[in-house]
Amino acid sequence: MSSERLANDALLRADSLINFWAEQGIDIVKITSKPSIVKAQITKRMDSVDLIVYEWTWVDYNNGEGANSKATDRMGFATIHDITAIMGKDGSYTITRDSYDEADISGYTSPDYDPIEFESATKGIATDDLYRSAVSEMECKPLAESYSALSTLNGNGMPNVFACIDYANTWVIKDYANDLNNHYEHYNTNVYGYISGSDCCNFVSQCLYAGGLLMDKDNASNPSDSYGWWHKRDGIATNSSKSWRSISYFLDYWGDKYDEVDIIANLSNVYPGNPVFSYDKEHVVICVGYNTAGYPIINGHNRDVYHQALTSNSYYSSTLLINTSIPMINRPGTANNVPYIPYTYPSNQLYLNAGKAEWFKFTPSQTGYYSVYSTGSTDTVGYLYRESQVGSGGTMYLFELYYNDDGMLPGDGVNMRVGAYLYAGETYYVMVRGYSPLISGYYNLVFQQG
Repeated sequence: MSSERLANDALLRADSLINFWAEQGIDIVKITSKPSIVKAQITKRMDSVDLIVYEWTWVDYNNGEGANSKATDRMGFATIHDITAIMGKDGSYTITRDSYDEADISGYTSPDYDPIEFESATKGIATDDLYRSAVSEMECKPLAESYSALSTLNGNGMPNVFACIDYANTWVIKDYANDLNNHYEHYNTNVYGYISGSDCCNFVSQCLYAGGLLMDKDNASNPSDSYGWWHKRDGIATNSSKSWRSISYFLDYWGDKYDEVDIIANLSNVYPGNPVFSYDKEHVVICVGYNTAGYPIINGHNRDVYHQALTSNSYYSSTLLINTSIPMINRPGTANNVPYIPYTYPSNQLYLNAGKAEWFKFTPSQTGYYSVYSTGSTDTVGYLYRESQVGSGGTMYLFELYYNDDGMLPGDGVNMRVGAYLYAGETYYVMVRGYSPLISGYYNLVFQQG
């Protein structure tokens, strides 16, 4: 149970979330959230309990079509609550205090929130690394040091932005877990560890490395290294350079190679694979693509966010231009309609431009197994999506069913093949891209049942 005041606070929070995004041209259709108790401690009075609760929230939305219209996209985010519950005479508990801060993503901060008390209550809790960044990042900043990065590596852009995006989408929570105490299983901790309260920069560095940017090897055994960018990849987060794990040093390192620019009003200079920084430079996320309206979407740790829409009125104000020519213009809304199945696109009808992805959509007339594959000499990668899928957390839009690189023929090494058991009357999407952003050329695409 909760007090009448806290019940009213919950309504205010929901209204704030709706209004916060409405002011940015996004209409929320559905909000679904699930809390999980991370820590419970009986107070000295023995009649109350202090709780640390992790809450994951899914937001289904459209881009200005109205709250009564169909949702077209989904984003998710995490919140940590510091809660006090008092036991009544009947043994039940009533929540009397709920302290949390969502100003950056819902526009709401609870009346009970005190940043100092909150930091004390959550200190040492593993889930604190899900979204809190301000205090920890400030502790990592140099007090009085100025330098220019010396490395000559990584000055020619990202070799494979798609690999960067795949990594970013893999290693952030995307749905309710059975036990959210184990949230960090969604992080690549076996390789990179995680930094309690300050994992955002560690995560973005991992994404850049996955995209093909190279680590510096000089001084790669000194965690105080301020000039290189590296991680030992041994599961210990601090076995890395400051430029890998701390935003201020990260900016100094990469700012010596690429331009950090203000995000312009129409968001057209935010590209997939590029880091995106908060206005106070105390938080960093990474762009992973676009939603159906063309807004860039971002993933991040510290406040776990998945496919959060980036708008011109958002908490983020600048981006680092590592990638400047891979806007992935083609999206589901521009998908080619496959008229019937079986269907084969004629030879030399489809051309894959370097750095672009092509989309196709189809609706099976019969339930059964379907497959889509490419033929030709252009090295392709394929993804099969279901338009929507209802799960424990609500409806996930563009739910990935299958991914494949070289699956057409044994030893082929070029053509992709994706397939799954599909249902009549539902819409499915196939995305085709080159194995690397440099690949272009003609290819054939075959849709078939079986």
